[in-house]
Amino acid sequence: MPYRRPVGVSRIVTEQHMPADAFPGATRSTLHWAMMERRTEPTGLRVVRSDGAAGTARQPLVRRVVDALVGRRARLAGTVYLCVDLSASMADPGKMPELLRGSVRFFYEAWRRNYAVGAIGFGSAARVLTGATRNPYRFQKSITGLMPNGRTAMARALRLAAGRLRLRGGHRVILLITDGMPDSREATLDAAAAARALGIRVIAVGTGRADEAFLRALAPRPELARVVGANSFGDAVGGAAGELVP
Repeated sequence: MPYRRPVGVSRIVTEQHMPADAFPGATRSTLHWAMMERRTEPTGLRVVRSDGAAGTARQPLVRRVVDALVGRRARLAGTVYLCVDLSASMADPGKMPELLRGSVRFFYEAWRRNYAVGAIGFGSAARVLTGATRNPYRFQKSITGLMPNGRTAMARALRLAAGRLRLRGGHRVILLITDGMPDSREATLDAAAAARALGIRVIAVGTGRADEAFLRALAPRPELARVVGANSFGDAVGGAAGELVP
């Protein structure tokens, strides 16, 4: 029986951003159901999966392909947190779509390498958008529809990410994504140094008014930081996954 997409389930992740071979061994229809997390259909409505089995309302439709949030003891190659600049300058045309495209591409490449991925947004303050996850639906939902506003509390974001990574096993990485300079250069340099002292690797991708020399000072090696044009921003963010140690 052909796959029937449930009412209200978005095609965004699987068809616009997810490459066909992103999750080896999992069909697109399976991923559609997995990405629904714990969503259910309206009461009384019966649904049919691609394998022909029927489901009823208010019951999990299928076992999810990946865990929603990944515990500290999970056997992973590592964990990476994206620190995403949401300051007012990110409202410039084209920046947020490129950020979304690149971040989703980064997630799938990190997934292939057996990493969990979390995200932190920073404007005038820093906040966790999602904890470390291997769930593509949860990750994309956390970074979709964000509204740039305020200043650039980069140091707070780095400290928050380092705190989240401090007790996690495997490789630990922060990917800093920004289009400008922080509110405090000194505080940001100190936060990056503290993260590196914990064994956390810092990678930085910038665009716009970002200072490449400053971003290189945050990373353990200069080649882990780069500033690119607006048209290459998304590709640079997604390509940063190539720096993840398997």
